[in-house]
Amino acid sequence: MVIKASTNYGWFLDDFSVEDSSGNEMLTNGNFENGTLTNGWISTHCEDLYCANITNSGCSGGSGLCYDVTCDTVQALQQTFPTTPTNAYTFSFQIKWVGSNGSTNNNWLSYSIS
Repeated sequence: MVIKASTNYGWFLDDFSVEDSSGNEMLTNGNFENGTLTNGWISTHCEDLYCANITNSGCSGGSGLCYDVTCDTVQALQQTFPTTPTNAYTFSFQIKWVGSNGSTNNNWLSYSIS
């Protein structure tokens, strides 16, 4: 997944999930609760600027940990997992945009793609 905010904006990502048709979670640490990206995630960035981290501030539900990007460069997260042909998968996550002055509106957007 690659997300890029508009100029001078950032974003929070939380509760990322991929489930197979039996309800089995395919990702490791999709909610970032182990406090690091080294368990399951590969994080890459463009434009020679890395401005993302795991944080406990501003996360979904007001607690726990989430992925925080504080700039408008491309920051990419990647995980690989085994798939089965003809099996359906549901991708879901929550995202919150951060304004150019650092303000947030505290409105998390939830997405689910099957």
